Amino acid sequence: MGGSAALAPPALLLAAAAAAVLEAGAAWGLGRLLGRRGHVRANYRGRVLPTSAGLSFLLPSGLAALLLPDPAVRRAWLVTLVMALVGLYDDTRSAAEARGLRGHLRELLRGRLTGGLLKALAGLAAGAWAAWGWGGGWPAWLARTLVVALAANVVNVLDLRPGRAGKALLAALALLEAAGLSPAAAAAGWISLAAVAAWLGFDLRERAMLGDAGANAMGIWTGTLLALGGPAGAVWTGLALLAALQAAAELTSLSLWIERWRILRFLDQLGRRS
Repeated sequence: MGGSAALAPPALLLAAAAAAVLEAGAAWGLGRLLGRRGHVRANYRGRVLPTSAGLSFLLPSGLAALLLPDPAVRRAWLVTLVMALVGLYDDTRSAAEARGLRGHLRELLRGRLTGGLLKALAGLAAGAWAAWGWGGGWPAWLARTLVVALAANVVNVLDLRPGRAGKALLAALALLEAAGLSPAAAAAGWISLAAVAAWLGFDLRERAMLGDAGANAMGIWTGTLLALGGPAGAVWTGLALLAALQAAAELTSLSLWIERWRILRFLDQLGRRS
């Protein structure tokens, strides 16, 4: 669990259960509210669903920040809040907006700041602030900044099918627990793992979509826990993996690679409606 827990095991178990209940209830309520207000988008199957329901993650991550008075966890929640709001702004824009970093840069050269580029800039700024003064000199600060920013974007890139982003987050959070996180970050990881699992059950049934708001929030929260709570080796390893995924998403289709690899295809489709 990444060292001695910041919460006693019974308290940690109770906090994780509370986070799962909070996530499930908030996702259900937000899904209904957003649907009634017409904040919807068609998914990959053409089903029109409420979007931005991943804003619900602000509640369980906020619970973790409240229970764990630790600078890393508090900073993680603040940048999560910022990126959730930036993502919500992007969710209100056209779904046909430019895709990929190159597409957003082309739009910028035409004098138009896209929501996607705004998210990228906000992620870099949030990561730079979160990592500031954390020690290790400027190389460590740069690595932490990029881990935070890339984590938000990679989860967003993965959110193309029901459950895909959630499954990736579960795997990432489980790996973080084996990476030697600080006690507070490890406890926050367990709490958020329970919340993501609760969201996953909701997502797989196609009740609502994460939206950029939810993908940004879950991604930057996880990235910040690694960047601020992980050992240097884990941070650099995470940066390499995130950069590779980001590059792959820019140069090719992650969905295509998932379809080509049988084990990835199986995991991707597990629990999803046919």
